[in-house]
Amino acid sequence: MESISCNIVIQPSPEISRKAILICRELKKYGVFFTLDGEHYYPHITLYVTEFPVKNIEKIKQTLERMASETKPFKVEPEKYRQNRRGWIDVSYRRTGEVLNLHKEVIRLLNPLREGLVRQKYAEQTSKLSYNKQMNLAKYGFPLAFSLYVPHMSFTRFKDTHKRLVSMLPNQDFSFVADRIGLFRINENSGWKLLGSFRLHK
Repeated sequence: MESISCNIVIQPSPEISRKAILICRELKKYGVFFTLDGEHYYPHITLYVTEFPVKNIEKIKQTLERMASETKPFKVEPEKYRQNRRGWIDVSYRRTGEVLNLHKEVIRLLNPLREGLVRQKYAEQTSKLSYNKQMNLAKYGFPLAFSLYVPHMSFTRFKDTHKRLVSMLPNQDFSFVADRIGLFRINENSGWKLLGSFRLHK
């Protein structure tokens, strides 16, 4: 069965995207795996990332469009900058009811359309995952679902994981009104491709 990896995301406002891209340009000189640019790698808050059969993509688009039309825009509030031991650096967002409800609804509606598929990247990591992450992977094809879900916007990932640069990030406001969901095809080597964008407008 032909399949592709997809990420369903909250798309930030243009202003927030510009802020994130500018930060990435500054961080690039420290050695990174990718740089947000709005062309190959897009600022985003992941809702659900998993593998889907190609034959179901149109149905996924229709489902997201219908769901977006029944969802009111809402404000997302940043919490703090974070950097982990694997080199990722991001800004996390509050786990509000609106964010969590959208995350859960996307998984509820789209999980059946993956038809049990799991991204190869995740499958290769299964033995290293915690029990709860393994259960999420088996049920939803996404290890960080539901209670393990932390909304965040990644800036980049450093090649040298010992670099601690989070304290150097500028004090900026990354809050915005979430009013658009994006569906992206993702590829670890060649970047992202936008397959659809759906406006919240209940």
